Amino acid sequence: MITLKDNGNGTCTVTGTKEGSVIVRAKSADNDEAMSSVRIQVTVPVTGIAWTDDASGPLKLRKGSFIFVEVRVLPENATNKKLTYSVGTEGIIEVTPGESSFVLKGKSQGSTTFTVTTEDGGHSVTRDVEVVFR
Repeated sequence: MITLKDNGNGTCTVTGTKEGSVIVRAKSADNDEAMSSVRIQVTVPVTGIAWTDDASGPLKLRKGSFIFVEVRVLPENATNKKLTYSVGTEGIIEVTPGESSFVLKGKSQGSTTFTVTTEDGGHSVTRDVEVVFR
């Protein structure tokens, strides 16, 4: 989970190598009773977000129909993959969120935007959505 590098001056550099928790204990070379410990929590930060499809242009759906959209949080081993979403114009689509996927339902004719944002880092992706009657 971590690597330790002795800096040669009584300090060391700690580098996280994978997510998890570890306890590091240090003991004095001069005094066996002088000891300290610290718990280190290693997390993997989010570096981006992407739609899982490669489609460009707006998502189009009919009023009353559904479309399934999914995002990928990067890197895949990120610690906090929590997402939030927003809709540009309320009332045009209804959103049912999942863990990394969303169901969009056409509610009324019109155009709006649909944005998904990561809690960690605030990375976001946006799609235009058009709802038509026919």
